[in-house]
Amino acid sequence: MPPRKKTQIVEENNKEKAPKEIKRVSLLKELNENRAKMYERYRAVIEFREKVLGGTPLNEKLLEGFLLSRLSKWMEQISRGKATPPKEGSPEEKTMMQLEEMKHQVDLEKEEDTSSCGFMRDDTGFYFQPRIFKAMLKIAGNGLGITRRPPMGAKQDLQHFIHVKPENWKPPMKERIYFLRNDKPISPKRVEDGEEVPNVDGRLQRPIHVDGPQGPRSAIVQNDFFESTDDGPIRMKFEIWILKTRLNTAPSREELLTMLCIGEDEGVGASRSQDFGKFNFVEFDYLGEFKEE
Repeated sequence: MPPRKKTQIVEENNKEKAPKEIKRVSLLKELNENRAKMYERYRAVIEFREKVLGGTPLNEKLLEGFLLSRLSKWMEQISRGKATPPKEGSPEEKTMMQLEEMKHQVDLEKEEDTSSCGFMRDDTGFYFQPRIFKAMLKIAGNGLGITRRPPMGAKQDLQHFIHVKPENWKPPMKERIYFLRNDKPISPKRVEDGEEVPNVDGRLQRPIHVDGPQGPRSAIVQNDFFESTDDGPIRMKFEIWILKTRLNTAPSREELLTMLCIGEDEGVGASRSQDFGKFNFVEFDYLGEFKEE
């Protein structure tokens, strides 16, 4: 029997050491079933009884300042010339991505000195992000003391145990809650004098008084708005998901109803302290557990 060549011996050894093929088992179905057991869901329909104002700056420079103001530490590094490109997945990178996204979701105006604010919009219509309503619920929860009780006792409790979603939301749908008139999203554009303009109900102009580095001064602020009229009420539809937990931190149903009553008078949108953005619940239903179709 002729001796085996060295290359042949190496190949045989590699075959013996080759790892066994790992069989993949999909757990997606179990993941979706688990999601169904995690939350209790409620469906809400609100109708605005006062003007609701948009608070997103419509001027590109103001918009950049609006978003970048959240990055105080990073901005301080920029001013000292020590800034570095934001790391992948960092809050800075996410904010820069949000800036680029928002530039395409508002009608940016050309005037550099404008102080106009409006609504985010896409091809479907104008919308609020769910965080607007989540913030409203956090304010109500703070007032009721829900976010200060043990064992966690932090204002971030509601951030983890309660979520707001668009009506009939399912992944991977985008989370956008649209303004509705006669149960239809409001078209983002209309033709006026031969030109396309934002299809809002109007623009509110009012004086404000602010304290700046050069002392107190007056300014004119402008906000696009929607309001319920004879042409139809302005409504929004969304769902509230509450995580089932053994901890004494998630709100009970009674507490949730109280939070929503507070939210009606707290309002959403810009200039809530001036009584804008108030609404009434016209429908509120218990949907049970999340169902993945």
